[in-house]
Amino acid sequence: MKKKSNIRLITILIIMAAGLLISCPPPGSSGNKVTLRIDLYLSIPGPVAGEDFTIQVRDSAGSVPAIWSDTVDATTLIHSTWNSFSVSDISLTKGQTYRIYATYSGGVGQVSWSCSSAAGPDQYLSGVCSTPNALQDFTFKTYNSGVLDQQMITLNTGYSLSGDNFQWWQEFVPGD
Repeated sequence: MKKKSNIRLITILIIMAAGLLISCPPPGSSGNKVTLRIDLYLSIPGPVAGEDFTIQVRDSAGSVPAIWSDTVDATTLIHSTWNSFSVSDISLTKGQTYRIYATYSGGVGQVSWSCSSAAGPDQYLSGVCSTPNALQDFTFKTYNSGVLDQQMITLNTGYSLSGDNFQWWQEFVPGD
């Protein structure tokens, strides 16, 4: 009788463990949703009324459609400071490379994304960006569930955002 009750107990424990594994996927699996905040250091020297600013997160190849995208009224952007964008319910894998893309619907010179110097040194070793110089990196901070995860904060110059061509991007690697 004791043997049957031990077998039942073991069976119940195996079923519970299997259910727990299904409901809590391992880190880095597609079931892991993160709450991400991205900060970009932007300069807005020109008028932006009636224009849009778009930020996207894409995979390492820049594939379309984006993993996440948001468009805001450019008048909500603040000149010469960090502008924050909340990203929710996306799946990112720790150690995998992603790209932050930014564009502005207005004219050239009205919104610039700050970056490091072309003279180097490389400020963010975990990823490259789309500037013409491999030593440059765009300014950004990423926060995972409110905790600072990645950053490049060196401000030396910047590139104007314009059109909807998403030519400017910066790679980042969560939890690297």
